Amino acid sequence: MKSILVVDDEKLIRWSLCEALRKDFIVFTAESAEEGLNLLGRVPVDAVVTDLKMPGMSGVDFAAELHERSPELPVFAISAYASDPLVKLLRSMGVRGFLSKPFQTSEVRDLLVKHLGSDRRVAASA
Repeated sequence: MKSILVVDDEKLIRWSLCEALRKDFIVFTAESAEEGLNLLGRVPVDAVVTDLKMPGMSGVDFAAELHERSPELPVFAISAYASDPLVKLLRSMGVRGFLSKPFQTSEVRDLLVKHLGSDRRVAASA
């Protein structure tokens, strides 16, 4: 099963995404970019979903750091502060997808499944 790191300073967002994604992915969470970087040093993940506006290191700086360290690691951004220039900047840093808040957790799940696939086993109807 593929693993996802969700980084967001809002506890409810982390919990909601964890609940929505755990049927298809192993989900790790971090409440800051710094905690996310620390966690990435200890556990392998197949993708990262990060908020952009967080205390301390911003999600933009976090995405840039991830791109520098592991350019092949898929990063997806979520934010309530979307703009075309920001999305262009994120794309230039290798961010593969962007969702504006508020979003449906199913949108994040669908984005990840589209880019990573899903190991979820679907029971066949008899």
